[in-house]
This record gives sequence, structure tokens and C-alpha cells, in this order.
Amino acid sequence: MASSHVKTMNSIDAQPVPLGGTRVPDSMGGSSCPPWQELAEQQPQQPGGFGQACDMVLSLREQVGVMKKQVSNLAVPMKVYIYSSGAYHSPSSSPSPSALEYLSRLECLPGSRAEIESALDVVDATATAIGSAAKVAAEAAAADFCLPEDVKAEAFKVLGAVRSDTAQQAADCRALCLVTADTSDSDAAKRQQPAHQPAKERPEFAKEHYGDFNLQLGPITRKLFAAQTKLLALIKAIKKQRAANVSLEEELNN
Repeated sequence: MASSHVKTMNSIDAQPVPLGGTRVPDSMGGSSCPPWQELAEQQPQQPGGFGQACDMVLSLREQVGVMKKQVSNLAVPMKVYIYSSGAYHSPSSSPSPSALEYLSRLECLPGSRAEIESALDVVDATATAIGSAAKVAAEAAAADFCLPEDVKAEAFKVLGAVRSDTAQQAADCRALCLVTADTSDSDAAKRQQPAHQPAKERPEFAKEHYGDFNLQLGPITRKLFAAQTKLLALIKAIKKQRAANVSLEEELNN
């Protein structure tokens, strides 16, 4: 048994290894590629994986989801700020029991201007990270020899759009929150003037103002969701192409 094993190993070792050849295997691009010595070294892939570019796009989609949640969560401190900035009631009247009860609940919640701006800084940082990750993912897709040109072009298009879209949504989100806060401050300042007779009681104004804020915040989160949808379609396209390559390679090996 031992001698048979040694004989088998020796026969394997004796197989000639082609050195100096220039033909690139068909699975790696065939004659359309430069000599194999000039090909860039590829990072090793885990068995059953879909490539580095696919992994990056998957991670990028999760990052966009995090940003979407961060934007949605801004509704909480903004609501607190709108309802609590200035006097909740008219200066000429005493606060109603319901107003006092509401304000007592607000005291334990975040809602300062600094809190809002800090949350906006986090959104900006996430958008910046997404932009950098999208650029790297596009480069990885372009360098993936397993992907055809149409998939590479789609990756370049989608990832470029994600970079610009997330940056724009972060800017729109900041502008919306700060303008809304400024409007609340302006209303509160007017209500501190004794001669001022507000057309609406404070609770009604705050309710409408917060409603307007939510109406404008909705499109921002929906655009981020649309970016996630585009990334998911790109992930599916990459996986489909990778699976087709594996099937073709298995057929050639059989």
C-alpha cells in the first residue's frame, strides 16, 4: 500500500509544469487578455463566495440602511424641539393641565439644538463613509475579471449614483432640520412679545409645524430606500454572473 502511494505521488510530481506560456485560459478571458504573467494578482476568494465587489456592495447597502434609520430617528428630537421651543402656551394665559403634562414628558427627552446638530453630524459622517465605500466598490467591480463589461458598467453607474444621492440627502436633511428649528425659534420669539396676539394657540401651531416637517422628511428616507433597491439589483446581477461562471467552469471540467 505504501509503495503504491509513493508511486502515485512521484507520478504527480513528475507532471510537467508549463513555464513561460502566454496563453490565458478561456475562463480568465482567453485571447482577449494580455499574457498571464501581466495579469494583476487577484485576492483569494472563499469557496462559494461571489467576489470582493459583491461583498463590498452588500456592506454598502447595509450602510445606506443605517443612514436611513439615522434620518428617520431625527423625527424624535425635532418633535421635542418644535413642541418645547419657547413657550408652549400664549404668554397672556396660563398653561393648561394637558400642556403641563406634555412638557413634563418632554423634560426627559433629548431635543436641544446641540442634540439635533450632533445627530446631523452623524448623518453627514455616514454619508461620507458611504461615498468612500461606493468608490472603492466601483474600483473592485471594474477589476473583477469574472464580470462582463455590461455588469461593470451598471456597477459604475449605480455606485456613482449612490455616492451623489446619499450626499444630497444628507445635505437636504440638514437644511430641513435647521430651517424647521429656526422657524420654531422665530415663532417662540414672536409669542414672547406682550402685544402679539397669535392667530393660533401654540399646540395647534406645533402640531402643524411638525406635520410639515414629517412630510418633507419622508421623501429623503424614500430616496435612501430607492438607493438600497438599486444596490440590491446590482448584487443580484453580480451573483447571477458569478453563478453562471461557476456552472460554465464545471461543464468544462467534466
